[in-house]
Amino acid sequence: LLPVTNMVTARGCPFKCTFCLENVRNVYRERSVDNMIEEIKWQIKDYQIKGLVFLDDLFYFNDQRVVEFCEKVLKNNIRLKLYAQTRVDRVGRPDTLKLMKQAGFIQLALGVESGSPRILKAVNKGLNVEQIKKGVKAINDAGIYTYSYLIIGLPGETVEIVGGKIKI
Repeated sequence: LLPVTNMVTARGCPFKCTFCLENVRNVYRERSVDNMIEEIKWQIKDYQIKGLVFLDDLFYFNDQRVVEFCEKVLKNNIRLKLYAQTRVDRVGRPDTLKLMKQAGFIQLALGVESGSPRILKAVNKGLNVEQIKKGVKAINDAGIYTYSYLIIGLPGETVEIVGGKIKI
């Protein structure tokens, strides 16, 4: 078994998706990268972890912060399997994704919610199906696995729309 723990490095969300509790606490704030690195070192030293799951709703919100984090992981010779969550439209440049892979990221979970343009608009998701496809491809091209969170039963959904989710 892989000794894994979790960590929260940011809270809140600036987006206004109608289905999400984050609308109640929509102020987005992040811990500093140095603070994150110190906690990771402590967890490695005291708990001999080999994997780390970031529980942030939006780990990849700011490209500059992700780059800084990955560079410091590499500089400090931290060798972990890393997992995080993000919105598919926040995924940045291919070189940032490649750096994430080098730093140990093996999987990104994506808040997709639906494959229906009508439903995405109805829940104020702020993205479209092409952005979803482009983001997933960019992540996979960097060698990082993806999986998507989907919500079944959103208002206005039909059996045909749910089938469209699976085809994305």
